Amino acid sequence: MKKNSKDIFNKKDINLKELFDYFFERKKIFYWSILIMVVLGSIRFFTTPKTYESVATKLTEVESGSQSGLSQLSNLASLSGINLPLAGPNSSISPEMYPEIISSKPFLIELVNEKFYFQTKKDTLVLKDYLVEEYSNRPFNLIFGGITSIPSRFISMFSDEVTVSPIVESALEEEGRPKYLIFSSEEDLASELLKGALKIEDEGTMITLSVKMPEALIAAELNNIIFEKIVRYVTDYKTRKLRINLTFIEERTKESEINFIQSQLALASFRDNNQGMVSQRARTREEQLQAEFNIAYNVYNSMMQELETSRIQLKKETPIFSEFAAPIVPNNPVNTSFLKTFIIFSFLGILVGFGIVTFQMIKEYFSTELIQKEK
Repeated sequence: MKKNSKDIFNKKDINLKELFDYFFERKKIFYWSILIMVVLGSIRFFTTPKTYESVATKLTEVESGSQSGLSQLSNLASLSGINLPLAGPNSSISPEMYPEIISSKPFLIELVNEKFYFQTKKDTLVLKDYLVEEYSNRPFNLIFGGITSIPSRFISMFSDEVTVSPIVESALEEEGRPKYLIFSSEEDLASELLKGALKIEDEGTMITLSVKMPEALIAAELNNIIFEKIVRYVTDYKTRKLRINLTFIEERTKESEINFIQSQLALASFRDNNQGMVSQRARTREEQLQAEFNIAYNVYNSMMQELETSRIQLKKETPIFSEFAAPIVPNNPVNTSFLKTFIIFSFLGILVGFGIVTFQMIKEYFSTELIQKEK
């Protein structure tokens, strides 16, 4: 006779042996739950496409050593009459922030809109379209996606809301930067799928990036693209102020050059037209033009020095990424083995069985209490 939960919990002290016997008597529930979960795990294992991982490593510059190099560069520049100021603390992105960069939505959206040639499809596709199609065609995702979408479909039947067009839109503010972005549902899904396939690790001066993709060559190509975008992102962030300053100085240098040339031509023209004249008015005018020429020359010379200083500073502040290990096209997939899948889903089956028996125990206990009260 099976034990009753009320007989176990109504005693002053709970007997662990009786509690174990209660679960053991319902071992069929565990057998069935384990069997069902193992079957589901097998379906998942055999329907999940193969995944290839490409790993690459780059070396980054050390910030602490850059100050001494700049000091030496400043000494060399001073010999040419260029004053190069020693840099103070600069705003730079720490390698610890790289995982946040590659997991940010704008960065991922930019990646999923890249085009690749897929050998399995024999066609060039946008990564977004490929990821969404592969995800939608998996049996597990079709089943669970259909189940989870039932509430939203039911609500949409009674809703009059207008659906948003899936076209990417942006409102632009000054300097052409987006004020806000609107992404399509396909881009949102593809970015989340891609996010789980990327991993970047910071090991001091070494940055290691791993990319998992259904095709080996795509994994290596995407690894290269991501590193290129990271380098561009970090460089733009660190040198933004210097580039703005350099652009401003270049514009002022052009203006000073024009003024210098104009004053030079004016002085030369005056001297050509007044050769042999010794009038005081002509001499005064020549001295005035000479003074304007000297001022224009000094301003132009100073701006040229400032321009060269800014160019050297921009070059110095540009981050350096050296390739340590190029991405390798993997030969073998990195999918979880069937044995590991079997163990994981068997354990999940035990947990599910334990939950079912626990629920039955609680239900049995309170239903017995309710029957006794009614009597």
